[in-house]
Amino acid sequence: MNSVWENAFKISTSGRNITPTFATIANLESLELSIDGTVQDWYAFDAEGYARNLVTAKKITFNGTAKITADDAGNEYIQGKILAIGTAAQSMFELTFPSGAKLEGNCNISVTGGLGAAEDVDSLEFEIHVDGKPTYTPAA
Repeated sequence: MNSVWENAFKISTSGRNITPTFATIANLESLELSIDGTVQDWYAFDAEGYARNLVTAKKITFNGTAKITADDAGNEYIQGKILAIGTAAQSMFELTFPSGAKLEGNCNISVTGGLGAAEDVDSLEFEIHVDGKPTYTPAA
């Protein structure tokens, strides 16, 4: 069994179309992986009334929260995407699981919120939308 913090998530602070420079995001409090599958169902005569189905598409999203941290490349890069639209929001990501397996690919960054109550430490909320098919490398 592994703890969630044993996963290593990195974002390219150099964007998408040049050699990536990956950095972690300081004070990352939570990172939730969401995989939405599109499933087509149909009822064929030869299935005797039972449904058949096939997964025909996937959408992968990460939802994250962090505390705003000065002088951290990954944290400041995400903060800098607060007003990013179009190609300005594009980047790349790497997620390395505790087993050594890796998920990596292109993404789009959407800052969705932040700040908080007067007594709170500044927060940063964001979504990482995987753009296209990522690469999954199993553990060695």
